[in-house]
Amino acid sequence: MPNTYNGWSNSETWLINLWLNNDQVTYNFVDSNIIDRQLTTYNNAERLKNYVYELAEREQPGITTSANFVTDLFSRALSDVNFYEIVDHWMEEDEERGAFSGTDIR
Repeated sequence: MPNTYNGWSNSETWLINLWLNNDQVTYNFVDSNIIDRQLTTYNNAERLKNYVYELAEREQPGITTSANFVTDLFSRALSDVNFYEIVDHWMEEDEERGAFSGTDIR
């Protein structure tokens, strides 16, 4: 049986998605400015990953560029995040709400 966490591929992916959905402002920003329904899942995943790194750097300057114990742990955790899975989840939610009428281009 695959190692999953709360229905997600791992705890890191679950946690990032939880934080992105944690408040309405962040959710609306990601939904309106990061996830672009005209782009491929790959491109959206890259955009989302970049946004998460930007958020982390804003909250803790140097977290993505310094070399120390904490930044190593942070980098390791983020490398396990399945950004494709998060994007797919957001797209599926759109389809369920009827908010997305285009075709899935990957």
